[in-house]
Amino acid sequence: MALTKVSYAMIEGNVANVLDYGAVGDGFIDDTVALQAALDSGEKCIFIPAGTYNFTQLLIRGDD
Repeated sequence: MALTKVSYAMIEGNVANVLDYGAVGDGFIDDTVALQAALDSGEKCIFIPAGTYNFTQLLIRGDD
C-alpha cells in the first residue's frame, strides 16, 4: 500500500499545513474552522497550499 499524504501535524515544531486540519481550498467549502484550527495549533509557521480558501472570520492571537 502506498502512502498518498504525509501529515506532520502531530510533530512539535513543524509547519502546520491547513490541509491537515481539514481545509479543502476548492473555492466552495467554508474553510474557516480548519484555518482557525491551524492558527490555534501553536505552530510558528502555517503552510497554506495554493487554492481558493473561503473563510468568514479568523481570530489571530498574538503573544500575550
